[in-house]
Amino acid sequence: MLHYIFRITIITIAVTLAALAAAIAVIPHPPKPDRFVYGTTFSKEFTERLSLDWKKTYLAILNDLGITTIRLGAYWDDLEPEEGMFAFDDLDWQIAEAQKRGIGVMLAVGQKLPRWPECHYPAWFREGDDAYRRPLSGDEQEKLLRYMFVVLERYRDNSAVTHWQVENEPFLPFGICPPLDEAFFDRQIALVRSRDTSRPLVISESGEFSTWMGAAKRSDILGSTLYRVVWWKSTGYVRYPIPEWFYWKKIWLIRALYPHLKDLIAIELQAEPWAHLQIYENTIDEMMKSMHPAQFVENLRFARAARFGTQYVWGAEWWYWMKEIHHQPYYWDYAGGVFRGEIDPQ
Repeated sequence: MLHYIFRITIITIAVTLAALAAAIAVIPHPPKPDRFVYGTTFSKEFTERLSLDWKKTYLAILNDLGITTIRLGAYWDDLEPEEGMFAFDDLDWQIAEAQKRGIGVMLAVGQKLPRWPECHYPAWFREGDDAYRRPLSGDEQEKLLRYMFVVLERYRDNSAVTHWQVENEPFLPFGICPPLDEAFFDRQIALVRSRDTSRPLVISESGEFSTWMGAAKRSDILGSTLYRVVWWKSTGYVRYPIPEWFYWKKIWLIRALYPHLKDLIAIELQAEPWAHLQIYENTIDEMMKSMHPAQFVENLRFARAARFGTQYVWGAEWWYWMKEIHHQPYYWDYAGGVFRGEIDPQ
């Protein structure tokens, strides 16, 4: 009897996989987007770790690259250095400078935001060796929600802010962060929606290790990462053997399953190195192993072929660092050419 059940189970799984493969195979090839919208992400803290003047770097990104949108983080450790005492000057300035140039701002809020270590806690919030690992207590959750509320209230009437992002890749266990508490995450989303329904809510997911469904059912816009060459401790450098069609077929499926979605975008397109150390700790030779100029061009081409119409290209601070500190302007110049429509990365 058990042998019979096992055989039926195997046959059922095989038929299901075959049916799924057949369904994926007949997904039509989508047309190329009518136009490509380019932006990037900026981190004041990361820029300072590169020993750059963060304001000069930020203004160069806004003035020179031809972007039309930028993702900024409302980093908790930067905004509330002392409990109950908020310091918005630097973020106000970043948003105002973008607004002067007609560049829209996607503002990310929450504990887990772009750049290592992913979770950005104020020093007063937690202590101990496991401060970034243990789950949030009820009281800590309320403190996080309070910070989010203050940020939302400050910027919800600011016309430069075009999108809210809640957390960064919350479903991916990456970075030095507590495990995801989905019930609390849903409370964060509810808070944002309760304070502002005029702007789309963005949730990001891994492009390579996720079904996207967790974000798709909760968001207005789904943001996918797109990485090509990375370094893992267990394997060393890995080039993902993922074809372009993997993304555009996945986009088609998610649109079909979640028709409420307004868009699916590349929220973090790899255009800087991913090595075994942080960029500011690495050598140029090591960085070239994952982001040689040819790989840079290939990643930009790949994202177009994957049919992402909006792309936030990751690494503008590094391009500027390469240009200003290492006198290698290629990345900066090429990215600007693509964003302004002067170069087509074929």
